[in-house]
This record gives sequence, structure tokens and C-alpha cells, in this order.
Amino acid sequence: MTWTKKLVSLQDQNIAEKTEVTHLKLDKNRIQDDLAQLQVQYASATNEKEILAAKNNEMEREYKRLTDNILKLEDVVHKQQQVVLVERNNALNARNERSDMETELNTVKNTLAALQRDKRAMEEDLALQTSRINRLLEKGVPIADILGEETITQGQVPNAQVLAVRPDVNLVMLSIGSAQNVKPGYRFTISRGDQYVAQVQVEKVYPDMCSARIDPKMSKMAVEVNDDAKSH
Repeated sequence: MTWTKKLVSLQDQNIAEKTEVTHLKLDKNRIQDDLAQLQVQYASATNEKEILAAKNNEMEREYKRLTDNILKLEDVVHKQQQVVLVERNNALNARNERSDMETELNTVKNTLAALQRDKRAMEEDLALQTSRINRLLEKGVPIADILGEETITQGQVPNAQVLAVRPDVNLVMLSIGSAQNVKPGYRFTISRGDQYVAQVQVEKVYPDMCSARIDPKMSKMAVEVNDDAKSH
């Protein structure tokens, strides 16, 4: 081979190598551009990942807060339901107690009405019997002998007044006693003005007063303080 051909060959080889170097530089620049772009994308992805992680942490905190609030609300609701249940039970018990009390009250009212009817009937019968006895006493009929009651000789004693009344035990206190010769067994007629009230029999005697028991069979009305007590 001649030197000319060798030179041309070397020149062609140099040109080819330069062309290849140019291509390699272009490839290198392209790769560097791609790498730079990838680095930007990586940085962006990393940043986005960090943002997503931060958002995820925030969402987890918010979820925990909401979960805690839900648990608290459920506890409040549960307690309120218990309160409502207790109130319902109390209301039901109150209605039942009210119903029982109304039933008992109606029973008591009915019983009281029956007792009042019986009382009125007894009072009417007692008034009738007392009126009859008073008429017999006015005519001098010995009622005590007819009734079989024990009688004693009663001396003359002054009239007196009722000092106190114990209707629960049918006792009265009269303003007359042993100083006026009153003795146990003496009887007094209790009156209020011209109105006959009852009869009493002396049980205990004190110097200036005595206690006497009201005779239910001879009573027309309730004895009151300051009623007159007249000896037979």
C-alpha cells in the first residue's frame, strides 16, 4: 500500500473516530440530560413521597382524634341511654304507684262513705233513743232500774261546769269535788243552754274537781268545755 492510500485511510479512520466521538458526546449529553431529568423526577417523587407521608401522618392523627371522639360520643350516648332507661323505669314505677294509690284512695273513699253512712244511721238511731230516754226521764220513769244499772243514793250537790274534755277516752273534768260532797258514782246531766248534751258518771274525786265518764248511751252530742253539769 502506498503512503497516499495509508494517509487517506488514516484520515478516514480519524474522521470516523471523530464522528464516533461526536456521537459518543451526543449520547453522553443525552444521557446526562436524561440523568438530570431523572434526578429531577426522583427529587420530585421524593418530595411528593414526603408530602404524602406527612399527609398520611396527619390523616392518621385525624383518624385517631375522630376515633377518640367517636368513642367518647358512644360513651355519652350509652350513659344517656342508661339515664333514659332509668327515667323510664322511674316513670313507670311512679305511674304504677300512682295507680295503686288511686285504687287504695278509692277503696278508702268507699270505706269512708260506708262508715259515714253507718255513722249517720247510728247517730240518727242514737238521737232517737236519747229523745225517747229523755222523755221517759221527764216523766219520772226509772231508766237506770230498767237498764239494770247499779244506782247509788245521790245527795244534793251544786251545779258545775265542764273544765276539760277527753273525747278519745270519753272523759270530762268537772269543776266540783269532795269539798262539795261529790262521790264516785254520782251522775250529772250535761247541757248547753236549754239543749241536752249528755250524761256523765263520776269516777275519781279530787278536792275541788272530779273526773267523769261520758255515758255513750245517753249522749246526744259532743261535750264541750264550759258546758253546764247539773246534778240529778
